[in-house]
Amino acid sequence: MKQKHLIIGILVVLILLTAIFTVLHLSSRDSAPEGAILIQYKGKTSYVQPDQLSPVDVSGTIINGKGKEKEIQGKGVSVSKLVPGSFDLAVVTAEDEYSASVPAEDAEQAWILINEDGSYRLIVFGDGNAKRDVKNVCKVAFS
Repeated sequence: MKQKHLIIGILVVLILLTAIFTVLHLSSRDSAPEGAILIQYKGKTSYVQPDQLSPVDVSGTIINGKGKEKEIQGKGVSVSKLVPGSFDLAVVTAEDEYSASVPAEDAEQAWILINEDGSYRLIVFGDGNAKRDVKNVCKVAFS
């Protein structure tokens, strides 16, 4: 009986610690207003709304990790159009903190697509494996 109470006590403490760390993590994340993406460029932070940056029709093929091809179509903005100048690397981050790097030489093939639900998705055409497919994009940091 004593051992059962000890186990329950340990579980309660672990659950409380998990809740505390979750709240701390969520409160420390960068977030953008609804419909906007947080842009960090040359030490400055701003917000852009890709649907207001003259999106164009985008279509192409991506290849997943199993080698299967998938046609992608939609409206989007090139990653290179999100900032006024040049950059070496763009790190695109999702709401869940998943991120992918896009070097400047891949920027012309990298697009922020506007989904029907208003969320954003990074697609990099020409990838042999769609690891840089980032859904629910909320931040792009340029360096």
